[in-house]
Amino acid sequence: MSHNKNTAESSGSHHKLKWVALSASFFSFVVTFWIWPVADSNQAVVASTLMAVIVLWVTEAIPLYVSALTGSFILLSLGDFSAGDVFQPYFDPVIVLFLGGFILARGMQKYEIDHRMAHEILKRMGDSPLIFVLGLMLVTAFLSMWMSNTASAAIMIPISIIVLRENNLFHEQSRFAKGTVLAVAYAATIGGIGSLVGSPPNAIAAKYLSERSISLSFVEWMLKALPFVVLALFFTLNRPGFVGGSIS
Repeated sequence: MSHNKNTAESSGSHHKLKWVALSASFFSFVVTFWIWPVADSNQAVVASTLMAVIVLWVTEAIPLYVSALTGSFILLSLGDFSAGDVFQPYFDPVIVLFLGGFILARGMQKYEIDHRMAHEILKRMGDSPLIFVLGLMLVTAFLSMWMSNTASAAIMIPISIIVLRENNLFHEQSRFAKGTVLAVAYAATIGGIGSLVGSPPNAIAAKYLSERSISLSFVEWMLKALPFVVLALFFTLNRPGFVGGSIS
């Protein structure tokens, strides 16, 4: 009975907070529109919508994607914008490119291609700590070239922890365990540079260049980025004073 009462109170409190957040979003829209210094009504509507959506995002009063779409409908309703002006950015080539990348990455995860590939490579790395970490970083960086950095790290960290536990190395005092987990994080970030779909800033930069008549194809990006990825992985791994040995 007490548990049900606490649940009901928690639900009621959450409901009140949601309405407070929605009210704050509306208030921020009105205030921004009222104090906006420029007479251009479209500019005021855009600025006010931005503030309202930011409040919705921060408070998470409604799902994040609903907040984004809400901003679009506000612009369409209150501003002097056509539907094409408002919704065209959703179908920007950069967005479509990443949508394709996310679909492929989801397919890899659904059929566990990423896990199988990681296991097959890592089990051939032997007992050398250096080779093990190198293999871990290479697999992570490769996955990160085709899916988000976060997803590749989320896949590889559990795999690395399993190997560390099998060798009784996953404990608070193990500097090797800490370094291994950090190596995955660094490799995920570095690998994301390697292709246009590896990280959103890559495609945004390519689009910015194309708008200024500087074309950079998918292959050209990789040819320019991969040497940097290799060097970055090398310098990340090549810690002075690293001592060999066995992880088993």
